[in-house]
Formats: sequence, structure tokens, C-alpha cells
Amino acid sequence: MPDPAVGPQINMDVLNRIPPDARVVVEIGCGDGALGAHLCRINPAAHYYGIEPNADRAQLAQQHLHRVAKGNAEEVEIDTLGLEPGKVDCLVYNGALECMRDPWGAVRKHASWLRDGGQVVACIANVQHWSTFLHLVTGDWRYDQPGGFLKRDQLRYFSLDTMKELFTSAGLRVFHTLPRLLESQQFRPFRLALSPILQALKVNEDEFDDRLHALQFVVRAVKTPQPPRAVFLFTCVLEPMVAAVRVWEPERCLNTIPGVRAGSLVKSADLGLERPEEAKIYVWQRVILVRGPSLTMHQELLRRGYLTVAEYDDDPDHFPDIGANDYLTLSGCHCVQTSTEALATELRRHNPHVQVFPNQLAALPPPRTYKPDGPLTLFFGALNRQADWKPLMPALNRVLATQGDRVHVRVIWDQEFFRALETPHKTFEDWCAYERYQEILHGCDIALLPLNATRFNSLKSDVKFIECAGHGVTVLASPTVYAGSLRSEETGLLFETPAQFEAQLQRLLNDGELRLALANNAYQYVAQTRLQVHHYRKRYEWYCQMLDQLPRLTADLRQRVPELFE
Repeated sequence: MPDPAVGPQINMDVLNRIPPDARVVVEIGCGDGALGAHLCRINPAAHYYGIEPNADRAQLAQQHLHRVAKGNAEEVEIDTLGLEPGKVDCLVYNGALECMRDPWGAVRKHASWLRDGGQVVACIANVQHWSTFLHLVTGDWRYDQPGGFLKRDQLRYFSLDTMKELFTSAGLRVFHTLPRLLESQQFRPFRLALSPILQALKVNEDEFDDRLHALQFVVRAVKTPQPPRAVFLFTCVLEPMVAAVRVWEPERCLNTIPGVRAGSLVKSADLGLERPEEAKIYVWQRVILVRGPSLTMHQELLRRGYLTVAEYDDDPDHFPDIGANDYLTLSGCHCVQTSTEALATELRRHNPHVQVFPNQLAALPPPRTYKPDGPLTLFFGALNRQADWKPLMPALNRVLATQGDRVHVRVIWDQEFFRALETPHKTFEDWCAYERYQEILHGCDIALLPLNATRFNSLKSDVKFIECAGHGVTVLASPTVYAGSLRSEETGLLFETPAQFEAQLQRLLNDGELRLALANNAYQYVAQTRLQVHHYRKRYEWYCQMLDQLPRLTADLRQRVPELFE
């Protein structure tokens, strides 16, 4: 969720390509510090520095960054920031290079600040954008022209080729470029009018279109003499409701690693996305493999040399089709990734190659501002938890009866739970987007996380606790699953019986100091250990290990499921 202190207007294409685990980042032309403030939510351990020529913006940036040097980035030396050459993990240029008198000299100078393996992420205006041609042809060369790239302080103009040369001439290796497109109704007729000219000049129209349509390019380069390992990771998402934490957030982090190209589609695949030089990984997220003609796609992946991975984070025995097909979903892939050690133990009965990637938050939400005199809000949001909460409902209603309008209850998804609440101070919201779910959670004070001690529940993850902790919500939970990460009386409270639930809930409602201490401790736990930044490299390393062992894994797979190779 956006930080209200800096506003939502940041370049997400740049932010999403800064290595999340970069510890020292220097942004050239940092503006008001918004980009750095957001990165520090992704990695609270990052030290983000800025150089900004505008005094007012530099003063604003100082409120969010570790240190800001006011001045011309072509002249500022690194010791002004209190740093040494060769220690910077990432350099960021967000629309700054076009405004320099000598960007080539500046990049050479700044490249010496990078450590070996350090990266550059630069967003640069594209002089080949179609609006430039339009302005030249019509003579309407205005700085306020809608849809154009022109800026009043722009001194230099770059095509994609000269952008690449800018970094290669500084000894850096360009490994990725991303076009930033701006849709306009004027583009298509203008492009059609150009077609005869392009044909007469024998210009490759497809390649030219990519450059013509890009308002800017995000160019990424790395300080290394060796080309990075090329890895293509594709995920087929069957269940998008749970894909944010398990697929899309790790995917965003993995894409910051030089050489990695990660993507996904919902209930679809496109094998035409692969490139010959890449090692290939195909992840089946929550897909149930069944014997027969439906295995054709899986067999094609094996013929093409893919490493196949089953992404599964639920009890497989809960889904009859998995058992009915002799657990082919798990045994039919080279390896399996899951979310807990308890679940991994079960999955290894069907495939010995199982790796655990616990669920994490993508970024640390902004710290909570609590209202000491305002009403307290209880949160409950879950699917199919009737058996878990029904034994507690009488105790919950007794507690609510003693609180009156001092306690409000917010419920997501479970209408039966909502109807069972004997209080008028309650609000219900049906199934909602994950962003909305987080927004609601961020405004609550206490979350109820009941789970009975069943096989199905014991194989679930602690993601609800992590989400609540990140949003500053104090947790009252069952020991099933949550006792593995929640430290009772330190980062939350546990209960085993309805009587304990009632007593613990009364404690949280009546003891504000206890409630806030638990929430703050849990928030720090997430900040220090339960963010994607702490774990995504392990995921990449495991993928590389599996790719290196692919011949052996394929031999094992052939022995487990010979029909895949018929």
C-alpha cells in the first residue's frame, strides 16, 4: 500500500527492477525521495542515498532517505554521501541522464562506485518515440505536449542503441531493456502513415514498432566481465486467489537477478516465449495432472528440456482427483516446491525432491498509527473455517456483550460467521481483491485466527499471522500451525480452549499496553525475517541446483512415471 508521506506517484517499472536485497543504493536525481521510501519498505535493511540538484526536493528527500547530497550529480563525489568507491550495490537513474551535460562521463564516474556484481537501473526518454516525429513534422514543438517525452531541462537525446552504448562504454554489461509504453489514439493513424516510408527504406517494421511505441526504456546493466546465466522461469497459474504470495511476488524479485526472465499466465501457457540460450523451468501452480491425453503438454515440456516443478501448498489428500491419479501431480514433475516442512514431509511420500519456501510478505506495510481513544476493531477473514470458529462463537458473543460500541467487528468472506455475531457493531465485506483485503486489515486492532487440530489444518501455512503482524494487528490464534512462528506473550497470544480464548480476548481488549507491545514485536519479526527480500535468492539458488542436476532428476522421473516418456 502506498506510503501517504510520499504519495503514490513513483515509477514502478524502476522500483520493481532494483534488486530487493541491495543494501546500498544511490539514486541520481532522487526527487522527493518517494522511490527510496518505497524500496525501504521492501528491504528495511537497505541504505538508500540520493543526489538531487533541486534544494526543495532534496529537503523533502532527506525526510525519507539515509542521506541526500544537494548538487549536480556530475560533480558530487561519493564521499559526500559518506560512502567509498566499490561499495554500492545499485545505481538508479530515473530521468536524470537526459538532463546532464556529459552523461557519458557521469556514468563512467558513477560506475566506479559500484561493487563487482552491482547493478544500474536507468529510466531514459526515448528519442525515437513516435511523438518526436509528430512534433518535428508538424512543427508543434511544445514542452507541454500531451503524450510526448520532451522536458524543459533536457540536454541530451538517446535512442535505445545509444542508451546501451552509454553503459557499455563505462565497462558495464547491459542485460535487459524494458519499453515503457504510453497508449494514445494518435499512434495508430500516425504509424500507418509511416508504413510506406519504412518499406521504401527497408526498415524492419516489427523492430521499429517496439522503439516507436516506447516513451522511455528502463535499461539494466551489471558490473561483471561474465555474461549472467540465462534462466527462463514460467508459471502456469491455476488458482490466482493464492498466486500473489506464492507466484507473483517471488517472480518480481527473481526478475531483478541478471539473466533471469520470469513470467506467468493464468490457466494458459505460451511455449513460444522461450529462447534457445536459456535454461528452462516450468512451474505448475495448483495444477492437478491426470492420466490420459491431458498429459500431452507435460510430455512436450520434457521433450523441450524443461525442468518441471509442482507448486503445491495444501494437503493433497483434500483433493480426490490427485489421489485418483496416483498422485501424478507430485510424482510426475522433476521436483516440488511447497510452503511448510510439515507439508513437505507428506509430499516426499510421492516425490523425494521437495523444497520448502515459506510464505513471506512482499514489502513491509507502513507503521501503524493507533487511536488510543477510538473504538477497537476485531478482524476475521477466512474461507471454510466454520468448524474452527463455531465452538468459540458463544465466548466471542459474551465478550462483545460486555464491550458495547467500544468494539467493532470486520468480517471478510464468511457470511455465516457474520450472521452469528450478536452485535450491531459489525461490518461485512464479500470476496475482495488482495489490495482491498490488506487495506481492511491495516485498520484493525485484533485478528482472530482459529484452527482446529486436524490433518488439513496442520498442513496449512502461517501466512495469516505474517499478514496481520505486518499490518500491526495483534493476533489471537490457535496453536495449530501458528505455534511454530508466533511466540506466545511476545508476538501474539495463543489459546487452546473456548475458555482460554475468552480470557485472552478480554486481556487484549482491556490491556492497551499489552496489545501494542505484541503488535510492535510481531511487526519487527516480519521486518527482520519474513519478507521476500530475505528469501528469494534461496529460491533462485535451488532452481539453479535443480537445473544442474536435470539429467539425474529426469532419470528419477522416468523411473517413477515411465509413461511420460512413451
